[in-house]
Amino acid sequence: MNAQPRTCWFMTVDEYLAFEKQSDLRHEYVAGEVHAMVGASRRHGLIVMNIAARLWQALRGGPCETHTSDIKVQAARDIIYYPDIVVTCSDGEDDPFIIKHPTFIVEVLSPSTASTDRREKMIYYRNMPSMLCYLVVHQDERKLERHWRDATGDPWEFDLLLKSHNSRILIPSLDIELTFDEVYEGVQFDASS
Repeated sequence: MNAQPRTCWFMTVDEYLAFEKQSDLRHEYVAGEVHAMVGASRRHGLIVMNIAARLWQALRGGPCETHTSDIKVQAARDIIYYPDIVVTCSDGEDDPFIIKHPTFIVEVLSPSTASTDRREKMIYYRNMPSMLCYLVVHQDERKLERHWRDATGDPWEFDLLLKSHNSRILIPSLDIELTFDEVYEGVQFDASS
């Protein structure tokens, strides 16, 4: 019988951070539970790179930094995730491995992460004072979920964005627009998508 890889175990935040620095794999930390992360599909990777490249190009030379899934975000004292894309515009980031003041986060849905991305992560991300926009990107159809608020901290708003309704996606916190063509460049869909 083959041994199954361990996908979840318990440790303190400090133990997790020390473990993660030495691990070849990435793990997220949720209230004491450590969860191993699985690899992504090519489609997922294309979407992440498309968005990250556009953000990096638009923000380069300014105060904001764009990072992909190799940087952790500490969403609460005992909650640490690896979002697909994170932008921080804070000069208060002093840890080289963890962002504590994100402005914008993108998660691309995968079958194994969709529920967590759309519920648990959304709740924690929206509770972070620095967060102004959270974009959930579907990879099997041209559809995005945008959660956003303005810098005054007004209540969060939600938009479901479809290619047929609006071909441009405004990221208000960064004053950047993405197009559906930029997000999904190189991604093949069947005729019904």
